Amino acid sequence: MAAEYIVKRLSNHVIIRTRFFDPDNIPFTKSAEDIFSSNIPLVKLIEAIKFITENQFSGVINIGEKRLSDYERYKLYKPNIKPCSREELANTVPFELAYDASMDCSLWNDIST
Repeated sequence: MAAEYIVKRLSNHVIIRTRFFDPDNIPFTKSAEDIFSSNIPLVKLIEAIKFITENQFSGVINIGEKRLSDYERYKLYKPNIKPCSREELANTVPFELAYDASMDCSLWNDIST
């Protein structure tokens, strides 16, 4: 009963799941070669939200780019960034780092192309 209520209430809403970054403001000098994500540049996320709005999409959608290591992705925008390991980064932060924060963005890829 509760699930039906939630689905009915969300029938004209959008839930966007994403992870984004600002390519003009990558504040670190190193990034892990063994941490993966579907990060999307902020400008592309804004364009995606506009597309979703204009096309009256309803439902839950993961918006992101193809799965890459954080190092591979940030190197595209910050060529002088240095590679490191997840283990090296994990020793510098007081929280657990994910190994793989990539998402299945196939629905987004299907509707946006």
